[in-house]
Amino acid sequence: TSGQITAMSADQIKSLSITQLSALDADQVRALEAPDIVALSVAQIDSLSNEQIAAIPVNLVPSISAQAITGMRDAQIQSFTAAQLGAFTNAQVQALTSNHVKALTVEQVAAISTNGIAAMSDTQFAAFSAAQIPSLTAGQVGAITNANLAAMPTASLRAFTPEQIVALSSAQIAAVTPSQFSSLTATQVSSLQTDDLANLTVDQASAMTMTQIKAIPAANVQYLTTGSIQAFSATQIQAFTSEQVSKLLTTQVAALYNGQIASLTSDQIGSLTNPQVGAIGTQQIKALTVDQMAALTVEQIPAINEYALAGMSAAQLGNFDVTQLTAFISLQRNSLSTGKVALLAVEQRQALGFA
Repeated sequence: TSGQITAMSADQIKSLSITQLSALDADQVRALEAPDIVALSVAQIDSLSNEQIAAIPVNLVPSISAQAITGMRDAQIQSFTAAQLGAFTNAQVQALTSNHVKALTVEQVAAISTNGIAAMSDTQFAAFSAAQIPSLTAGQVGAITNANLAAMPTASLRAFTPEQIVALSSAQIAAVTPSQFSSLTATQVSSLQTDDLANLTVDQASAMTMTQIKAIPAANVQYLTTGSIQAFSATQIQAFTSEQVSKLLTTQVAALYNGQIASLTSDQIGSLTNPQVGAIGTQQIKALTVDQMAALTVEQIPAINEYALAGMSAAQLGNFDVTQLTAFISLQRNSLSTGKVALLAVEQRQALGFA
């Protein structure tokens, strides 16, 4: 009976044969005490049925040796209740094999303590399937080590929900490898917080796909560092939507290198705000193509920095049409050398107010 089991010493429990131990019913298993569990050999523990394992009192679960945990069958591991698994010590969690981890139910995954999650090896954590990942709580996600994140298969990484992405710290996001980062879904990228964007590595930025770039909320592009901006290729720059371009800080626009400036589409050029146009520097303006210059509106023209204009060649200055030249303000007109003006067509000189 349960009372008799309770009355037995740990040595007596240890002396039970596997056959005798397997005959214990759930109530008798629940009558075991911590010293009894400690006294059981690995072979005895590993011989317990699924029903017997589920009957072990939660407070006694930490008494099971790590060696016994490692020796358990997948079905035995699955028989632990969520409450029991939540009572696992760090050593017990670390004793789980990769197959054990794969066998865990979503309820069991969600029950692992945050300390247990942090204690997992990268091999163990990489064993979580895409079906298991969404069951991790926000607290568990925050406890994932950088090394474990970097070891995750892309399929599992893509399984993080938007809420889980939010739960990751900027340091954790920065630990994701460029290859992994490029696999994130558009929904995941749109869930990145402003601190995450501000802490992207240049390698992560350069690995982003066109779809991912478009997924950055327009209001959040301002948090990208100039290092990240400069890490984008010309093709990536073209992926920015007009709305995103219009939200770039003037310092970000000023940081664009000439090749990036030259890659801007006509729509992107047209979306630039006056302060952004004014941030285009002397070297950058020289990179503007004929089509880009044609895309500048009469509202944007007065915002062009006069020193940048002064740096234009006569040939480039000649790409402005009469309507655009009419929009020049006096400060801009005065910045133009007489030699360059003389090379313009008559109607262009007249548009500028020069005879």
